[in-house]
Amino acid sequence: MPKTNIDQAWSVWTQSSGPDETTEALRARAEAQILDQKPETPKHAVMILEVLLDNLRAGSRTDERDLGALARLTAFMRGLDQDDRVIN
Repeated sequence: MPKTNIDQAWSVWTQSSGPDETTEALRARAEAQILDQKPETPKHAVMILEVLLDNLRAGSRTDERDLGALARLTAFMRGLDQDDRVIN
C-alpha cells in the first residue's frame, strides 16, 4: 500500500530531531502538513492527535491550524458512529 501525504509527513515528523535547522524546518513543514489533513482513517486521527499533544506539551499557543485540525477530528469522530469504519 503506497504511503499517503500524511504518512510521509508522519515519517518526517517522528524522526528524532537534533539541533540542525534544516531538520527543524522539515519537521515544522511536516507538522503543518499533518495538521492540515482531513483524517480518513482512525490511524490518521491518532497522528493528528499526537501532533496536537506534542504542541500542548511544548507549551505552544493554540493557533488557527490547531483549531482547524480539532474541528476536522471532531467531524471525523462523529462520522465513525455513522459508518462501518470501526470494526469491534
